Amino acid sequence: MRPTCKETISRITDKVIDWSHRPLDGVHAAVFIDAIVVKVRDGQVANRPFYAAIGSPSHGHPLEQASPPR
Repeated sequence: MRPTCKETISRITDKVIDWSHRPLDGVHAAVFIDAIVVKVRDGQVANRPFYAAIGSPSHGHPLEQASPPR
């Protein structure tokens, strides 16, 4: 049986939350921060920012961190 859309979204959301709480290196040589504004429906349609931060630690492999709209 195929999972419903709600189950799929819940499963993906759980994985994103786990990923966003992973430990990060303490020192980064550079951090780039940006945001995109998206329309979300929370009782009514509203514009919400989606923030993304990419850090480059001293060993040179980029790490990514994103936050979902609130």
